[in-house]
Formats: sequence, structure tokens, C-alpha cells
Amino acid sequence: MNLKKMSTAGILKMYGGIREALEVDDNSPNGGKPYGVREFSDWREWAEMFESELDSRVDVKYEKIRW
Repeated sequence: MNLKKMSTAGILKMYGGIREALEVDDNSPNGGKPYGVREFSDWREWAEMFESELDSRVDVKYEKIRW
């Protein structure tokens, strides 16, 4: 995936999807984790990749995921 060619809005949407999946996992009753965000390191690696690209762009404001 070439993030340099992706729109800022597209990256923010994908990053937001990671945030939403993490919230669902963290708030699931009885320990159910439908997405396994904390169990699989790929989720965090993707988030860090998106953060790095967003940080390199001018005037992009977003709230980083608090792991």
C-alpha cells in the first residue's frame, strides 16, 4: 500500500477504523474480542504506519490512538 499516493481523508478513515475496532474490542462483554486488535500486532503496526504518514503531512490534525 503506497500511503504517499493516498488522500489524507482516506488515511484518516482507515485509521479511524482501527480506533473503532479497538473500542469495540475493549467494550465487548465477557471478554469477547471480535477484532482482536490487542491480540494481533498487525493492527498496531498499521496504526503506526498511518500515524507516520499523517504526521508527515502539513496541517493534519487527528487524535492518536492511546494503546
